[in-house]
Amino acid sequence: MLQTSADAFQQLNLDGLSKFEAAQLVIGREFGEEEERHWKQALEQIERLVLVPSAHLGPYLGKFRSGDTLWVLFGARIPAGAQVHAPDLSRADILVRINALADDTRLRILKLIAEEGELRSHDIMAGMELSQSAASRHLKQLSATGYLSERRCEGAKCYTLNSDRVEDTLRAISLFLLGK
Repeated sequence: MLQTSADAFQQLNLDGLSKFEAAQLVIGREFGEEEERHWKQALEQIERLVLVPSAHLGPYLGKFRSGDTLWVLFGARIPAGAQVHAPDLSRADILVRINALADDTRLRILKLIAEEGELRSHDIMAGMELSQSAASRHLKQLSATGYLSERRCEGAKCYTLNSDRVEDTLRAISLFLLGK
């Protein structure tokens, strides 16, 4: 599974991309404003970027630096546009995405944001009567899986629904189960 993911990423043409653009493409999600600033700053300070697929991280990232090299571990997957058929990786990616949706609270958070538009974390906590730690845990998972886009606003984090990710998940499930 890991070799298939690595082979698929080898097919990508990263020529002409900045380190940030390459990292964002390989990691497979867009960053919020604060996260983008953090990544760009970290990438400016290194000479070499090593991207490593992992079967154990799901939607989360692992990062560590050694000298002038930044190592980034990400969930093994097949990138969009790769000409590789890997049902095990497709299934693993679908499971990560479905797991994020397989919780009533997370589904209600997505529905609330879909209906209300962009919301601050405090508004989500108040509207759903969640503790700060519970809201943080759910919002982190929804952001990590790409269902929510996150940005800083008025000293807080604000969240919007990433409808493209929802539609992409439905297409991935349909392709996996129905072959269409």
